[in-house]
Amino acid sequence: MLVGVGLVTSLGLMGLAGIQLNMAVVGAFPVLIGLGIDYAIQFHARFDEEARKGTLDNAVFMTVTRTGPAVLYAMLATCMGFCAMFISPVPMIRSFGLVSIIGVMTCYCVSLIGMPSVALLLKYKPKGPAPTVCYAVGEGACDSLRDEIPSPKKNGGSNGSFSYARFLTETSMKIAKNPVPLLLVVGLIAIIGFQLDAIIPIETNQNAFVPNDMPAKIQMDKVGRVIGSTDSAAIYIQGPSVTDLDTLRWMKKFQDYELSHHAELTRTTSLTTYVLAYNNGVMPETQGELNIILERIPEQIKKPYLSGSMDGVIQFGTVKLQSTQQASLKEQILSDISFFEPPVGMTVQPTGNFNLFTTLMHDLSSSKDEMTLLGFVLIFVYLVLVYRHFHATTPLVPIIAIVGFNAVAMYILGIAYTPMTATMGSMTIGVAAEYTILVMERYAEEEERLHDPIAAIQESVQKIGTAITVSGLATFFGFSALCLASSPIISNFGIVTPIAVGFSLLGAIFIMPAVLSIMGQFTEWLDLRKHKPSE
Repeated sequence: MLVGVGLVTSLGLMGLAGIQLNMAVVGAFPVLIGLGIDYAIQFHARFDEEARKGTLDNAVFMTVTRTGPAVLYAMLATCMGFCAMFISPVPMIRSFGLVSIIGVMTCYCVSLIGMPSVALLLKYKPKGPAPTVCYAVGEGACDSLRDEIPSPKKNGGSNGSFSYARFLTETSMKIAKNPVPLLLVVGLIAIIGFQLDAIIPIETNQNAFVPNDMPAKIQMDKVGRVIGSTDSAAIYIQGPSVTDLDTLRWMKKFQDYELSHHAELTRTTSLTTYVLAYNNGVMPETQGELNIILERIPEQIKKPYLSGSMDGVIQFGTVKLQSTQQASLKEQILSDISFFEPPVGMTVQPTGNFNLFTTLMHDLSSSKDEMTLLGFVLIFVYLVLVYRHFHATTPLVPIIAIVGFNAVAMYILGIAYTPMTATMGSMTIGVAAEYTILVMERYAEEEERLHDPIAAIQESVQKIGTAITVSGLATFFGFSALCLASSPIISNFGIVTPIAVGFSLLGAIFIMPAVLSIMGQFTEWLDLRKHKPSE
């Protein structure tokens, strides 16, 4: 219910902001559903925990004052990842970032106000009695629970039945006591991922963005099979007079050279083609002869290749090319244009879809790396400014690792980058920052009470691990709704986003304890060194 209210409110705000629906906006909705559920679950988990220990009024106070700021910091960190998308030259990516920021802020506010309000109105009752077993260790580790809690070893391990809380606590204890091997493995996989990221292809073929069973695409494919490739590369010519004899001679020389030196080009058509056709295959000797021939050519024939006397087009037919091949061909054609030196005053450059999609590929390739790097920088600056403590940088370790994991997964699954999946780096930074910051916040709270890093890690994982798992799985399935989209560009996004959420969840539950353990040991070493001279 709270998520629904948040989404409706987000839609209203997007309407007021004048944001139009597009592919990216549609793709952002399941993302908002997942994150909105996450916020509601975090507030509910803390409220339920506090309601077991005292009154509802006290539970509201503790939830708003303790979990409220923690989730707020996590939400703002998520926004930092989405803010990095604003540097992209692709409008679709910028729209995705803006809609996501509006949505997560709205969902946070609705959950913060709505969850305690609904609980008070319905006179919420905790799901069950306070836990009878505490799996955390360390002096005072279980003092926050209301009743005396026996050790699981003395209690027979809760009759031998499986407990997810016990699994998380025992696992976090093993990781916290021996964090180095895990971090070495994680680091190795992340390094491999960043190396693989450079060779993951970028898909800019517009045919790959539409469903294969779309009637228009089926018809286009039939035409392509009958008449051959329908791909083309258009070259735009602009200058004082495209119909000058010198310009047409240059165009013929350029066209002949391109056809003879590039096997990808199958044919060429321009104004020169029809001048030759209407003059028995011979180029006119004088400008007067050329003008007479131009008058003989019907306007409907000249129109696709000549606009007035200052704009012209050379149309090359090409074989089917991948986006990387198109980009390579474009670079070669630009080099040839410079080599042939067009007539003085003439400008020659690629145009049309050939130029558009090769430019888009370049923009995606450069901007996705820039967005990821900017996301790391924004998160680092944000953590330092907000927490002003050395341990505040700990979430960066699992976040960096998770981004590397994503690249490994995309490479193994054979998923290419598209205008949607190009946002994975910065979006993953935002989502992973939320989970890791929530763990760090609870760790700081428990460490302040217990003054024991290992015990603080165990108790924080015990208390927040299940909530993070539930919220992470909810986000996972929320993102998975994108897999049902008929458009391949959205369905592929629906494959990689749940993977990113899954890695973020694993990073928060398993990698963060290792990082916090190292940080706790380092902090203790600094404290001992600082007090050593006085002793």
